[in-house]
Amino acid sequence: MADPRVNALNELLTNEIKQIAFYTVKIGEYKITNKELVSKCIEALCIDFSNTNFNEKNFIDMYQMFVNQRIEARRVYNDIFQNSNIPYETITNPIDEEVKNSITGMIKKGQRLLKNNHLFVSKQTEQLFELVNVLVKDTAHNIIKIKDFDGSYTKYDYEILRFLNITNFPSTRAEKLKRRIKEFVEISYQVRLDLQKILENNYGPKTSAKVNLSPFAGKSILVSGDNFKELEMILETSKNEDINVYTHDMLFMAHNYTKFREYKNLKGHFGTNNPRFDFTRFKGVIYVTKNYEQRIDSIVKASIFASNRIMPKGVSKIKDNNFEPLINAAKIHEGYDKNIKRNIIDVPYDKEKITKLAEGNETSVIAGSDIKENEDSAVRLFSPSELSLLFDLCQKSDKKFSVTFSSCYMQVLIFAFILREKFDYEIQFAKCPEYYINPNLISCLKNEYNIKFSD
Repeated sequence: MADPRVNALNELLTNEIKQIAFYTVKIGEYKITNKELVSKCIEALCIDFSNTNFNEKNFIDMYQMFVNQRIEARRVYNDIFQNSNIPYETITNPIDEEVKNSITGMIKKGQRLLKNNHLFVSKQTEQLFELVNVLVKDTAHNIIKIKDFDGSYTKYDYEILRFLNITNFPSTRAEKLKRRIKEFVEISYQVRLDLQKILENNYGPKTSAKVNLSPFAGKSILVSGDNFKELEMILETSKNEDINVYTHDMLFMAHNYTKFREYKNLKGHFGTNNPRFDFTRFKGVIYVTKNYEQRIDSIVKASIFASNRIMPKGVSKIKDNNFEPLINAAKIHEGYDKNIKRNIIDVPYDKEKITKLAEGNETSVIAGSDIKENEDSAVRLFSPSELSLLFDLCQKSDKKFSVTFSSCYMQVLIFAFILREKFDYEIQFAKCPEYYINPNLISCLKNEYNIKFSD
């Protein structure tokens, strides 16, 4: 469960972005858009607030920047109003006084915002607003990953703020909220398709792979997260060094791309996807890719690097994609003194499964390897590597499929919601602990969209 102080600061920053969204939308009605400001808002929506021991000055500086941008956006809107016949509209800032530049004061204001939001909206609206927020953050996160390859990819930036703006109006009827959510799902879906396409264009088609799960003797770097571009840059920087590189967490999927298998220094995958456990066991340095949630505040951080805007204390910052400090740290850090007994697994990526589903009579799909029931009566996709095949299935067949997911990562949850809302698939999760996902979100998906969650 996220720390209440972090929740409060997250709410404080989101409050500024929501107000900027309101003025940006009003100004945008007159075909005037501050693209730089919109882009900054998209980046801020991706910030990882999972770590409690973050650098306070980083947060204060960024928060004050958005306060200033909100004031400027309102000034521009007021100037437009003064020189036109348009009816004036505004929203009330829930924070009725200036927030001093102290974390303690900011936490108190954020807590008050959270309390107000809870008091003045219905439970149904609160749950739908939570769904809006996670859709916004997930889509912004994917857009930032696309911008790593194509900085001109801005076609949905404004639409994200326009969608977020609806949370400024707690009296909005549930029917309208659900209609707007359905409209935004089209954007979220298209962004995911664009990301999938740009990854395949840069790293080749996905194919089945064999992945080593055991460390080799030598100096080591562990790359955790979901940003393929940063993994590529680390592999490029270290390819002529005597350093072994391993993926962690969602970067497991990199092994299915043909280009990544060309790197001789990419030795395999490490760990259980539990960073608190894996990071303490790994004998080498660790890099956490940007904007990815890793709760690393409670473990030793001397060998961890990242490039996030808000950094945990003790984590070394990588600036301007210069990974030499990471490489140098790996050279002097403890490594593995001997090879560990090889443990190699097959990671399938079989498009024929989708062809058979589209052309056959089977309509049940299991997304995951650890669900034992119905093995003989459903097509199994290896999660997460084969998960994207479901989008191929959507485009090949108009049948309504039933999909059971074994894991409950936020990214998988939103992926499943898109399948439910856009394609009317029947969705079930085998296990989704409420301590991992906000209970409001789970309740919303259960009650409003009939997504099932097993106990």
